[in-house]
Amino acid sequence: MNNIYLIGFMGSGKTTTGKLISKTLGRKFIDMDELISSMFGMSVNRIFETHGEDGFRKAEARILMNLSKAGNLVISTGGGIYENTTNRERIKKSGISIYLDASLNEIRKRLKEDEIAQRPLWRRPSSVEKLFLSRREHYLDSDHKIAVDGLSPNKVASIVCSFVYPERDYFVNYEGYQSRVKVVWDGPGTVGELVRGRKTAILTDQNVQRLHLDRYLEILDDPTVISLKPGEKTKTFRMANFIYEKLLQARIGRGDVLLAIGGGVITDIGGFVASTYKRGIDFVLVGTTMVACVDAAIGGKSAIDVGNIKNSVGLFSKPLASVLDLQSMNTLRSNQVSEGLIEAYKTGLVADPQLYAYMNRNVSLFKKKSIIELAEVLTTSALAKCSIVSKDFRERDLRRILNLGHTYGHAVESYNNYSISHGLAVAKGITVSTHLSCHRGLILADDAATIIETLDRIYSNEAKLPTAEQAWEIMLNDKKNKDGKITFVLLNGIGKCIMSDDVTKHELDLAIEKLRATRND
Repeated sequence: MNNIYLIGFMGSGKTTTGKLISKTLGRKFIDMDELISSMFGMSVNRIFETHGEDGFRKAEARILMNLSKAGNLVISTGGGIYENTTNRERIKKSGISIYLDASLNEIRKRLKEDEIAQRPLWRRPSSVEKLFLSRREHYLDSDHKIAVDGLSPNKVASIVCSFVYPERDYFVNYEGYQSRVKVVWDGPGTVGELVRGRKTAILTDQNVQRLHLDRYLEILDDPTVISLKPGEKTKTFRMANFIYEKLLQARIGRGDVLLAIGGGVITDIGGFVASTYKRGIDFVLVGTTMVACVDAAIGGKSAIDVGNIKNSVGLFSKPLASVLDLQSMNTLRSNQVSEGLIEAYKTGLVADPQLYAYMNRNVSLFKKKSIIELAEVLTTSALAKCSIVSKDFRERDLRRILNLGHTYGHAVESYNNYSISHGLAVAKGITVSTHLSCHRGLILADDAATIIETLDRIYSNEAKLPTAEQAWEIMLNDKKNKDGKITFVLLNGIGKCIMSDDVTKHELDLAIEKLRATRND
């Protein structure tokens, strides 16, 4: 049933860690001792005194039997539950068991005086040690063991999550420069290892500062923090100049590191500033949104907007590393999840039919913010993009396929004066490209219907749609164009694309009208 069972001696941190895991994975947390206390209406010690250990163990076994039939739970078990063979078998069949291996010395440090006073056993050190050693023999039969002495609860929770969904570590090749891409549960710990011993500055926005910055500040040594207002309108020359001035005031030098922690806006402007400040300093991109993780934090594109033209001034940059922070996924709003899913779906459409099929099947789980399924999409999409970028960093050929939906999508975004999200605009752009592809006989009507249905399930919000004539002037400024011709990425089957620079305004209007009709715009 895919439950997560935390096993260990009293005071090993099962409850504290379990709550953190529950929050990270979006699963319900159950403390078995609290459940038994609630059932009897008295404390565990009182239950032992009134009903004896036999009464407590029978109640514990009944509760475990019921919990084992449920799914997706994070369960803190009682210290003695694993001594019983039937309990161990039930746990193994219904999930994974993780032993939090704390030494007796560590446990003594953690328990408060009043907690020890409530546990008569602790007044007899030899008895505690005997029980500890006896139970430990059974604990070692669990699926995983974590030596928790000296580890923070957040670190332990991250390790547990990595047992449920493994972390990934791979490279993207930026014209011979190997940049690491790390998909991790412990973003702060990973960043700490990457910048150890170096002076750092953090660039983030006010939302990320509120939600995640404390986790990073615990690891880093007194970094300079520059926090911006969230939103696309932050990506301007004026704001870049503001960041330059802050870096100068903090005396950030050529040997120091800029950490851009946030979504696509922060990673875009962060890479731009780092690559131009003092002719370039090292920088690490930390993605805390789906969009950043599947797209913006990977590939080395850094830019700012000028007027209503998105990403019109920028460069190809080479981050020291891109860290994709899985723990941050649990804080995303539904629309933020949808934005990232649109970018991932685009990647599946142009490069990975298996990702495309996986996303078609699991939209309902994505909408419920099921973190493991989102992590799978994030990881698979990021890996596909790394492969494409490694083959064509400068976007001269293959990489252009990742612009599916972006030609008209950027026009939609600009037409709405950036009051709508990038993901929503790209969703409209992909739908228009799908209609164009179907009209030209490049994809089957059934495939087109599936694509449009999935896009609508992922992101059903509305936006004002420019006509072909209104969009044309905006699209002419698109940096992807060649020889003054507007380039569209069209689907040529699932996982295949062609570049077309001969789409007419009439064709585009027909596709836009089909989009309007579908959405009753």
